[in-house]
Amino acid sequence: MEKYILSIDAGTSVVKTVIFNHASSEVVSFSRELAQESPHQGWYEQSPEDIWEKVYSSMANALIVSGISPKQIAGIGITNQRETTIIWNKKTGKPIYNAIMWRSRQTNEITDAWNLSNYKDLVKDSTGLVLDSYFSASKFAGFWITSPCSAASGKRGATFWNGGNLVALETNEWPSTRNRLHKC
Repeated sequence: MEKYILSIDAGTSVVKTVIFNHASSEVVSFSRELAQESPHQGWYEQSPEDIWEKVYSSMANALIVSGISPKQIAGIGITNQRETTIIWNKKTGKPIYNAIMWRSRQTNEITDAWNLSNYKDLVKDSTGLVLDSYFSASKFAGFWITSPCSAASGKRGATFWNGGNLVALETNEWPSTRNRLHKC
């Protein structure tokens, strides 16, 4: 049975799935556009459920169109928006709020305050990074400070968040299930 590599690029505006053969040639490619919301100037958000649906449907369509069985997929490569941040309910697997996109500036006030404090030097010295709302830490902090959902959902251990590389926590209730933790 011939084996293939499935590649997923979940970008800012499009999710694209490409299947490659053993010779690294493209067998099939399938894309789905992603919607973005801008509730305020400089704020950019996306529906996590829409992202998941577009990833799933682009994979399914690529497999159907190519006639390749999921059992023939030897590996999966994933790239995503990295600093886009999503907060999940660990029990239901449902997002608590929209994904706050990497380019959103809605946490500028938080990073401005951090830059006036001792955090600026601590972060720079330990990571080499500057404090900026591009990074997921301020998005996570902003959620807990401003979201009406945070008080109800913020019980210890009730949430799971991801930013940076894709982390898919799977339980029986989650879409890509089998009770496994995958870190990429």
